[in-house]
Amino acid sequence: MVYSKSDLRRTIFRILPARLIITLLVGGLLVVIVYQLVVHQQLQQLAAVGKNRLVLYNSSIDGALSRYRHLPYLVTQVSQVKQLLKYPTSKSLQQWVNGYLYRIGEAANAAAVFILNADGYTIAASNAKTESSFIGNYYGFRPYFKAAQQNLPGQFFAIGVTTGEPGYFYSFPVLSSQAELIGVAVVKVDLEPLQAIWRQAEESVMVLDQYGIVVLASNSNWKYRSFKPLSNKVKQEIEEAQLFSNEQIQSLAISIVNETKQGKRVKIATSPGDYLLQSMQLPDLSWSLVFLSSTTSAKQYSRLIAGLVGLFGLFALLIGFLIRQRRLAKQFMQKAQEEHLARQQAILQEANAKLEERVLERTEKLEVAQAELVQKKKLAALGEMSAAIAHEFNQPLTAIRTYLSSCHLLLKHQRTIELADNLLQIEQLTGRMTNISKQLKTFAYSQPSALTKIDLVELVNNVMNIFKQQSGSEKIKLEIMPEMQQLIVMGDKTRLEQVVSNLISNALGAVKEKPNPYIQIKLNKQAGKAICQVMDNGPGIDSDIIEHIFDPFFTTKEVGVGLGLGLSIAYSFIRDLGGSLVAINNSEGGACFTVSLPCDGYTRSLS
Repeated sequence: MVYSKSDLRRTIFRILPARLIITLLVGGLLVVIVYQLVVHQQLQQLAAVGKNRLVLYNSSIDGALSRYRHLPYLVTQVSQVKQLLKYPTSKSLQQWVNGYLYRIGEAANAAAVFILNADGYTIAASNAKTESSFIGNYYGFRPYFKAAQQNLPGQFFAIGVTTGEPGYFYSFPVLSSQAELIGVAVVKVDLEPLQAIWRQAEESVMVLDQYGIVVLASNSNWKYRSFKPLSNKVKQEIEEAQLFSNEQIQSLAISIVNETKQGKRVKIATSPGDYLLQSMQLPDLSWSLVFLSSTTSAKQYSRLIAGLVGLFGLFALLIGFLIRQRRLAKQFMQKAQEEHLARQQAILQEANAKLEERVLERTEKLEVAQAELVQKKKLAALGEMSAAIAHEFNQPLTAIRTYLSSCHLLLKHQRTIELADNLLQIEQLTGRMTNISKQLKTFAYSQPSALTKIDLVELVNNVMNIFKQQSGSEKIKLEIMPEMQQLIVMGDKTRLEQVVSNLISNALGAVKEKPNPYIQIKLNKQAGKAICQVMDNGPGIDSDIIEHIFDPFFTTKEVGVGLGLGLSIAYSFIRDLGGSLVAINNSEGGACFTVSLPCDGYTRSLS
C-alpha cells in the first residue's frame, strides 16, 4: 500500500478538529475572563479618582457659598436698614440703602442683595437702578421669607421669577426691639461661574436638591431634570415656591446597568455610553453631589488587552498546531516506512525461497539480485544517516525559526523594541543566559522566618575590610563618619551585607575615573531609625534616570557588564526589613544612597 500526501492530510485533520475546537473554546473563555478582570480593575481606578473628585467638588461648592452665608446678617446690623423698614417712604433712606446694597453686592460679587418688608415686598435692592430691579416685587411665597417669619435664617436654590436667572439665596430676619419681624435681608449668589469651571474641566458632575432635581450640572442638558418621578405633593411645593419658574421638570431618563462595589453603572438617555455613578451628601445644603465617570475608555482599554491576549493565544495555538502537524506527519511517515520495509522484506523472502529452488539454474541471476540488494541496503543506510543528520540540524533550526517567526510578527506590528530584543537574543543567547541565571537566583532568596539583632557598625566594617583587599581600592579614601562603637538594628545579616556591599561597589565604579576619589560612609541614629549613608564624589546620577534607578534590569553600564538588578535587589531587601533606600545627588557633587532601618536596643559612641 502506497501512502500519498492526501492520505497524510486526511489523517492529520481527522485527529485535530476535536482538540482544536476545545482549545478555541478554552481560549475564548480566557479572553472573556481577562476582559472582565481588566474592566473590574479599570472601574476600581475610576472609583478611586471619582472619590477624590467628589471631595474636590464638595470643597469648591462650599467655598463658593460659604463667604455669602453671613452677609444677610451683616446687612441686618446696619441701622439705616432698620430705619428704612420703619420709614419706608423716606426717599433719602431709600437712596442710601440702595447705594449701600449696591456697594456690598459689588464688593462680595453677589448677584443681588435686597430687603423685603414684613409683607414680603422688596423696598430696597442693589439692582434698584437696573431694568430688572426687584423694587416693589412680592417674594413672600419664597421659602427664605417663610423661614424668616419663624425668626430663622433661610437658604435655598431657585430660578429668579424676575430675572429668570438661577441662584442660591441666603436670608436673615430683621427684628424690631420687641423681637418682631419687620423685614428680611436676602443675598442671591450666582453659581454659573462655578458650573463654567466644571464645563472647562470636561468632567460629568451634577448637584441634586432635596427633591432629586438637578440644579447644577456641567452638562446643561441635565439641568432641571429629575432623577426619579416626582410625587404630586412635591410638585405642589415646587409650584407654590416657584422654585423653577416656567421650567418644565422632566425625567433625566437614567437607567441602572448594574451595581458594583465601586458604584452604580448607569445610562443617561441624552448622553452616549454609560457612566460609573458616585455620590456624596452635602448636609449643610440638603444637596447630593453626583460624579459620573465615563466607562467608554475603560471598556476600550479592556477590549484592547483582551484582544491582545486573544491574538497571542491564537498565535500560540497556530505554533502548537504546526508542531503537532509535524509530529503527526513524522509518525505517519515512519509508519508508512515500516510498512514499506515489511512488504519489501516479504518480497525478498519470497524471492530468496524461489532463488534457493533455482540456485543451480539461475546462479548468475542470483548474483545480480544480490548486488541489487546490497545497493538498496547502501541507499537505505545513506537515508538513515541523512535522516539522523537532518534531525540534528532541525533542533537549532527550529529554535531559530521560532525566533524569526516572532520577529516577523513584531515587525508587522511595528514593535521595534521587542524586535531588537529578539535579534539580540539570537545573537547573544549563550553568553547572556549564564549572567542572567546567576543574578536571577537572587530573587529566589526567601525571606527569613525570624529577624536577629545586628550591629550595623560591625557589619559595615566587615564589608569595608573585604573591599580594602581588592586591587585598586587602596587609592580610594573610605571613611566612616561619625565614629561609632555600636548601632543595633533588627534584620538579616546576609541581606544587609549584600546591600552595603552593592552600594560600596557602585560607589567604587562611580569614582574610579576621579583624580582624588573618595567614598564616605556616615552612620547615625535619628528618630528611632538607624541611618547609613554611602556618599562618593563621582559624577552623580542624571536627573532623567534617578527615578528609575531602583527598577529591575535598569542599568547605565555597558552590555555584558551588568544587568541592573543590584540596586533593585537592595531596595527590595531593605523594604522587606521595614526600612527605606533613597538615592539623591550631593550639592557639592557625587551621589548619596541613604539606608534607613528600625533601631533596636541602643547606640553606644566611643568615649
